[in-house]
Amino acid sequence: LLKTEDGGKTWKEKALKEGTLIKDISFTDQNNGWLIGASFDKALVNAKMLILRSNDGGENWEDFSKELNTLLNREDGFLNEIPVDVNIKDLQRTLILTSGGKVFETFNGGQTWNLKANID
Repeated sequence: LLKTEDGGKTWKEKALKEGTLIKDISFTDQNNGWLIGASFDKALVNAKMLILRSNDGGENWEDFSKELNTLLNREDGFLNEIPVDVNIKDLQRTLILTSGGKVFETFNGGQTWNLKANID
């Protein structure tokens, strides 16, 4: 993950855990944004959903993955699907589409998530 503060003239690398796949990054403004993707195990076989939010322009990222991982967990704790798109309505309301056609929505900045639709 790279970050620029000068229109792309220079870039700073932001560390993410090994085995991280980024599918989408979207910002509502200069400071507030979401990063979605997956976090894979060491064998790069099993994935967990990765949902991160920044309120400081991408300098730091807070993990909001736990509840969605709980909603989508298989018995072994891993997922059959990962997030593929994020749609930010405002600072509190965001929608996430998964590879399995599920649309999840938050109305409180990612604290809780609800299944809004299941697209077959």
